[in-house]
Amino acid sequence: MASDPLSQDLLYERAEIHKSCKSFETVINTLNDYCEAAGSMLALQKKLARALRDTASLRVTGAIPANALSASANIFDIMSDIDGKFGKIADKECDSISSEVKKWFKKLAKEEKVHDERISNANARI
Repeated sequence: MASDPLSQDLLYERAEIHKSCKSFETVINTLNDYCEAAGSMLALQKKLARALRDTASLRVTGAIPANALSASANIFDIMSDIDGKFGKIADKECDSISSEVKKWFKKLAKEEKVHDERISNANARI
């Protein structure tokens, strides 16, 4: 039976693990920033749709420009609805990933502490 290299316990240097953790932290923070930016875009889309609709309803706006402004407002309304749903899903996923990574970091910290204690005990015996 061939052994799968991924199923074996691999040993990594502590510095490599910490570098990997830092990389995960950067990904999580960037994903969180992305979710915040998506929320800001949602607010801007709604605000723009409202402004377009208000401009289209002015009496000085001609019929053709009013129709174009109304159509644009409808497009931004629909985009904001879609982006709102996407934003909720992205926020949920971001929170889920963050909590899982936080649990993993805590577990890693405990394992490092146990490892350090074992090394200290072994050095004390020597």
